[in-house]
Amino acid sequence: MNPKLMQLFEILSYMKHNIEHLNHRLQLMKVLSKVAIFVVFILIVLILCPTITAYDSRAVQYYNDGVDFTNLGQHLQAIASYDKAIAINPDFAEAWFNRGLELDNLGRYTEAVDSYDKVLAINPKNANAATNRGYTLNELGQYSDALISSDKAIAINPNDAMAWSNRGFALDHLGRYSEAVASYDKAIAINQNYYEVWNNRGIALFHLKQYSDALISSDKAIAINPNDANAWNNRGLTLDNLGRYTEAVASFDKALAINPNYSYAWYNCGFTLNKLGRYTDAVASYDKALAINQNDADTWYNRGITLDNLGRYTEAVASFDKTLAINPKDAEAKQNREIALGKQSQMQQTSDSQVQISTTPVQTDITPIKTQQQAKSTPLLYAHIGAIVLVAGIAVWSRRFGFPKQ
Repeated sequence: MNPKLMQLFEILSYMKHNIEHLNHRLQLMKVLSKVAIFVVFILIVLILCPTITAYDSRAVQYYNDGVDFTNLGQHLQAIASYDKAIAINPDFAEAWFNRGLELDNLGRYTEAVDSYDKVLAINPKNANAATNRGYTLNELGQYSDALISSDKAIAINPNDAMAWSNRGFALDHLGRYSEAVASYDKAIAINQNYYEVWNNRGIALFHLKQYSDALISSDKAIAINPNDANAWNNRGLTLDNLGRYTEAVASFDKALAINPNYSYAWYNCGFTLNKLGRYTDAVASYDKALAINQNDADTWYNRGITLDNLGRYTEAVASFDKTLAINPKDAEAKQNREIALGKQSQMQQTSDSQVQISTTPVQTDITPIKTQQQAKSTPLLYAHIGAIVLVAGIAVWSRRFGFPKQ
């Protein structure tokens, strides 16, 4: 072979070898660079990992502190701890949920709804948050929104008895009583010992004027929890509407033995005592109610009617004055006040006449002629005929029933 060709071939072979070697080194460098990047990433993670772990553990610690405060009934301290947990981890759904519960306990319902909204923003399928949100909206009197929230909870968990109960409560306050009973029936089917539901079912049936069935529901609630003052009160109202007045008074007495500060029960007891003609006892019952809540216009009104029945006209006028101070537009209170004033005047005139013609003691305890009715009526006008006045008034009974909240 030509020596020059041989030399050229060797040069080319050497160049090829060097190029292959260079390619190999380039490939190796690429692999090493990737490995280096990965190693650096791992080192960064290892450096930061303790910080991240500490970050999360502090949130959990604050949450656990909140739970401890909750168990001790220290609501404000619990909320402060949950707030610290949330400040570290804004997506801490459990902390938001417990914060809502504590705000409910404090009656800060608007803030509680906001907390439950946070939970549902993090986890839209959280049935408990939707249920509690419905309960809290009921407490706020936002019954349409409460119904929507309860329906959402039921869509997530159809076996949530509390959600069905909240739904029934909202429907009752929306005047949809038959639907409310159906919802309460659903709750009872899930939990037959849910005495609050039995009680509220009785209220819905009462609104439907199904008094016998309402009494059965109240009795169920009391059988489960004999210390439920609300159930005893509602049982008394139902018995009153069934005309079983003596039993009704006994039920109110039970409610008041459990809770002596239950103003509605004192009021309702006075209402029924009036029907039994026990006017003095009725006034005493109204006085008890007013000692607890002196701004109840209905109690002052019915107290005035009862005092009028007892012939204590000056006191009756004073009671009607109290009614009008609270509700100046109460036309019937104005009319009955005028009647009581007329009777007071007539009694004074009779007294003066007797003093002029006789030394016979004056009878001051004159029982007026009255017809008792459950609903308010317009009182009859009175007219003077000579020195004797014939007064006919129509006594008026209470305009509301005192159903407690759920």
